[in-house]
Amino acid sequence: MTLTYRVPTDDDFDALLRRDEEAFGDVFDDAARLAARDAVDLDRFRMVLDGRDVVGLAGSFEMELTLPGLAVVPLGGTTWVSVAPTHRRQGILRRLLDDVHRDIADRGAPIAGLISSEGGIYERFGYGIATRSRVTTIDRRLVSIAPDFVPAPGSVRLVDPMELVDELVEIHTRYRRARAGEVDRSGAVMKRRLHRLGAGVRCALHADGYALWKIVSNWGNAEPQHRLDLGELTACTADAHVALWHVVLSHDLVGPIRSEQAIGLDDPLPYLLTDQRAVRTDAVHDMLWLRPDDVGRLFAERSYRVDDTFVIEVNDTGERWRVTADDAEPTDTAADLVSTRAGLGSLLLGGTSVTELARGRRVEIDPALLGRADAFFGWSPTPRCTTMF
Repeated sequence: MTLTYRVPTDDDFDALLRRDEEAFGDVFDDAARLAARDAVDLDRFRMVLDGRDVVGLAGSFEMELTLPGLAVVPLGGTTWVSVAPTHRRQGILRRLLDDVHRDIADRGAPIAGLISSEGGIYERFGYGIATRSRVTTIDRRLVSIAPDFVPAPGSVRLVDPMELVDELVEIHTRYRRARAGEVDRSGAVMKRRLHRLGAGVRCALHADGYALWKIVSNWGNAEPQHRLDLGELTACTADAHVALWHVVLSHDLVGPIRSEQAIGLDDPLPYLLTDQRAVRTDAVHDMLWLRPDDVGRLFAERSYRVDDTFVIEVNDTGERWRVTADDAEPTDTAADLVSTRAGLGSLLLGGTSVTELARGRRVEIDPALLGRADAFFGWSPTPRCTTMF
């Protein structure tokens, strides 16, 4: 068997799309296909051919990541990773990811990130869980915004999101630049996001936020209880947040409101409702995984809540960095904290405590330093990523 690794061309795109459909179960209609093509830079992709068949694929998006303290760094968004079931256990995945990671670094990005389809694949390639998402259900019939917090009418209007993509991108840009863990969205990425939500997507627009949802019809036995699938609720201000939720919770004929990521782990929504217990958490999942490459740059550019100094060692490479609240410099000093690249990916945004990582055996540290390390590396609000890529 002779395998060919190369950069795809425009002529390959339909075959790449079929490989992606086969791997992830997606079906691209014409509009979704065009949206995907607009979002993809084929020079950032690598494909594997067995004869004329595409048997492996991986690539990256050019993105930006917000760090604690709101610094923004380039991110290589690893994506479309798959190997055909006929060609497993031949080293294809590692070769593809090595090539993609090298390309990301060569383009100047200090870090790669991905949204993983399975939890057991990517840690061995240097990725660590950096943010988590929450699956929730709210029974709309039993709860509403508490009277003290009901917004004045007139700040939200219902719109066709496909006609206002630029406005949605502008709002999302303001939001993501103020939240560690978020990544940017171009117009092409936003259109692809809307297509992935499917036909019938609806949008509530506020000057400082928006919500996207679909209604799944269920008329029952003369007792309608449609399901509202909330794809996203993005708000730059507290006023926008409560105004958009007031609209979502005001839908007649709706019973359950289900969301896979619209309500963050530290979302204040329960405090705004007539019943805090109404927001039911069905599951908590990993979301953004990060693979730091330029460790010194990343830990130098993020901010810290307290003034302290720690020497961290990357045991994959042996490099050591003296990290302070102002900078990160190479050093030969003994390490205070030793971690794999993946462990540092979990630590970078501050959403996972050093104590948790130490108990999970992802970092090594003197237990006497845990309190200081948690205070130094931790961050609030909880880092969050709401963009699938």
